[in-house]
Amino acid sequence: MPLPQALTYFMVTIACTLIAGIVYDRTSYEMGTELQVKSYRGLISCYLVFVVSNGICLWANYANENNLGYIATLVNLSSLCACAFFWYRFIEAKLGIHQHRRFVNILITLPLILVILFVSTSMFTELVYYYKSDGSFARGPLWIFLLLVPVCYILYAGGHIISRFFSTQSPSRRKEYKYLMSFAFLPLVAGLMDMFVPHLPVMELSIMICIVLFYIAFQDKLIYVDALTGMNNRRVSDKYLRSQLSLAAPDNPLIFFLADCDDFKIINDKYGHLEGDRALKIVGNELEKLSIRFNCYVARWGGDEFVLIARKNSIPEPEALINLFYTNLQNRIKDEGIEYDIHISLGYVPCYDAKASTIDIFGEAEKKMYQAKENNKNARAGS
Repeated sequence: MPLPQALTYFMVTIACTLIAGIVYDRTSYEMGTELQVKSYRGLISCYLVFVVSNGICLWANYANENNLGYIATLVNLSSLCACAFFWYRFIEAKLGIHQHRRFVNILITLPLILVILFVSTSMFTELVYYYKSDGSFARGPLWIFLLLVPVCYILYAGGHIISRFFSTQSPSRRKEYKYLMSFAFLPLVAGLMDMFVPHLPVMELSIMICIVLFYIAFQDKLIYVDALTGMNNRRVSDKYLRSQLSLAAPDNPLIFFLADCDDFKIINDKYGHLEGDRALKIVGNELEKLSIRFNCYVARWGGDEFVLIARKNSIPEPEALINLFYTNLQNRIKDEGIEYDIHISLGYVPCYDAKASTIDIFGEAEKKMYQAKENNKNARAGS
């Protein structure tokens, strides 16, 4: 590699390291579920190791420091595969796949372990890489395995994204899945370029672009989307409620539903917060199914509270809608084999006046919701 090209490569490495470090420092657990944020931070951490070890490899090659080159290459190749692994974990966490299947998680981790094993012993076996007597780098017979493992991680997660894209009817979900598919495209293109045009920092730049785009997407969702469930959040829901109130009329009133998870703290305390997150996502998902079926608006209001906003003429009778939701939720719990019950109390209030106050509507719905909560509690105690 000519000296000007090497210096350019080195400067790109420094810039990518600084940007990744800033993004890591600004990443917080408010941006998604615990597993999503941990996987995202894992991706950034492995990427930082990858770019730093790349710089060390570059220097070792020029200085003919073969021993340092072996160690730096070992770290570099292992961290690149680990980047793909954590990218896969992040996508699966976003889609809610395999989070509760221990055997599958172990099986998925096995290729990464094999890569680290083969790379670590390559100094002696020369199976993945080695240095010739003149100090030049050479690829071993298992080099193709090293390339296939990260590609398989990306393609496997990409297949799940495509499957979800074609199975959902939600426009917002489809938009998110398109966004995720673009992240799979960049590293694959960079990998192909690196095979045919080596010694260009395309992999460093492609992963860096993905990391930054993920961060931007996180920040966008913090504004209008609930990070845990992917539903509308309270900020955008307040605006929506005010806009819909202006259209309320006696012949087609606005119906405001408020839902609350009964004894939700018991689920968190007994089964853990990850399971509590799962319960909230199940409730949100069942509400979203109703929103698609009856063309109404749903959101996570905050904590374990959800709202549903609809026009009277677009839904069945409110009590019938509530019973349908209860039935669907219980069927979902049974189908997924959940060990606990998720009890929901729903209150609702019709609004006929376009000049009504959002505070008054919420207060009346909250009062009805607590009445339903007390009735449900007595019913469970009597059964």
